[in-house]
Amino acid sequence: MNVTNLSVADESPKTGSETSLRLFNQQKPWLVFLLIVLTFSVYTLPWFYRHASNLRKISGRRYVPWVWLLVPIFAITVPFATNRLFEGFREAAAEKKLNWNESGLLSGVLAFVMFTAARAVDRLDGPVAYIIASNIVLAIIFALLSRKLNRFYDQLEAADFRTLAYKITTPSWISLVIAGPVVLLLYGLGLQQDWYRYLQPVLPQNQIYEISDLPITLRTPDRWSIVKSGTKSDGTAELELVGSYGDSFALIFDHPTSGDLDSVMEHRRDFIFQTFPEAQCSERRKLDPQTLIRRAELTCTGVSGIDSVAWFGAVIDTNTKMYEFYGVTTAPTKQFHKAKAALKKLSKNFQYAELQ
Repeated sequence: MNVTNLSVADESPKTGSETSLRLFNQQKPWLVFLLIVLTFSVYTLPWFYRHASNLRKISGRRYVPWVWLLVPIFAITVPFATNRLFEGFREAAAEKKLNWNESGLLSGVLAFVMFTAARAVDRLDGPVAYIIASNIVLAIIFALLSRKLNRFYDQLEAADFRTLAYKITTPSWISLVIAGPVVLLLYGLGLQQDWYRYLQPVLPQNQIYEISDLPITLRTPDRWSIVKSGTKSDGTAELELVGSYGDSFALIFDHPTSGDLDSVMEHRRDFIFQTFPEAQCSERRKLDPQTLIRRAELTCTGVSGIDSVAWFGAVIDTNTKMYEFYGVTTAPTKQFHKAKAALKKLSKNFQYAELQ
């Protein structure tokens, strides 16, 4: 950094209390970009705190940095906050006779759009790729804002800062090393789910679908992708489907011998109990008197990390073979009802073709 002494040759010497108020050091834009991408935009909270705190120390005005931590939580405030922040820096630059006159309003509006878009897609359980793209654009916006503010900081004395210019501090290294691999893994899992949902063949909606080589049909008004055998099972399922809501999947099995319908249901139910031992579950079973299809439904709440899980099962016994529908959905509460309803409709329309 080319440090100049534009701030203040004519000011009185700093007191001991003033020199103890060191500014946060400048950050390279690429570091800001990485920190926002690798923290799912959470780093925008300390970003606002960092620069509001600097502005308070530079200008002497009564800014409350902790209040600025709330800005990204309420997306509508972002344009006003960035505009006010840069307005404060412009005033400080004028007082110190610095060559700096940048604006943050347009960037704030774009950031608001990205925050809102990402939250809307998440609420609608849309493609994870859209959320990642919004997060990357948001990171670019804040990196450019940091670049503008660095031009202001570059005109201050080096002694005003806590550390050397553009030094990567220990907290930043910790964030990069710990959050990086975790977030990249989550991004990868999200994109994998998008691959299953949106880039695979799908069941025809509102049409009867005949499963190849099986006397079984399915019908659904929702989007269900047909994925490769072994994606959601051990490879023994005849058909594997992935739903559009939550983490939903359905498997169709062709059992070579007939048997006790209830024992099949209980085996699946016990597996759910063992997988989620802390959950509170309610179960319903019934035998369709017309088709003689045994159907079951299990809903569990209080599941650690995912909120709720539902299982739907249906078994057809033809005296020589058994055909089984096995579907599970796990989702947070806001998505669970849609995911459960879609899986229930698919299960209900699992039918034996010869009885239709």
